[in-house]
Amino acid sequence: EELTQQLLTETRKIDTTKSVIIICHGFMSWRNQMLNANLASTLSKKLHVHTLRFDFAGNGHSLGEWKYANYEQDLEDLTTVVNFVKSGLGCKVGCIIGHSQGFSAVLQYATRSDLTIESDLENDCCKYFVNLAGRYSDPDEEDPINKFSIEQREELKRQ
Repeated sequence: EELTQQLLTETRKIDTTKSVIIICHGFMSWRNQMLNANLASTLSKKLHVHTLRFDFAGNGHSLGEWKYANYEQDLEDLTTVVNFVKSGLGCKVGCIIGHSQGFSAVLQYATRSDLTIESDLENDCCKYFVNLAGRYSDPDEEDPINKFSIEQREELKRQ
C-alpha cells in the first residue's frame, strides 16, 4: 500500500547531516491536521531539523482501507517510513512523535525485540520517542465504544 507523506525542510533540499523527526497522527486524523502541521513547522524552524509526517494506511490520502484500531498495520507503516528516512533520504531518525492512537505504533516500534542498546548504537536507530496525548484508560470515563453510533458499532463487529 502506498503511504502519503510530507517532508518539511528549511531550504527545500535534503541535508543528510540533519536528522528527521517523524510525526504520527492520531485516530481518524491525517498528516495535515492543524496540530501536526503546526508542530512540524515549529520543530523544523526551531530545531533546524527535517520533519516528516505521513498518513497511516486508509487515512488521509494514503491508499488502503480504514480499519478501527489497526495497530499491526500502523506499526508496519511506521517501520516503512523509518526505513524510507534511513535508506531513501539517507538521514537519521532523530525522534518519533505519536499523537493519540499514533503513539500506539510509536510505542510498538520503540519496544521491538530487534532494537537493543547495542543495535541502536551500531545502526544509529532512533532513541527518542514522544507521546502526545496517547491513548489511556480512565475508569471513571464513559466506555469509548459509546462514542460510536449503533450502525458504526455493527460495522466494527463485521470487520
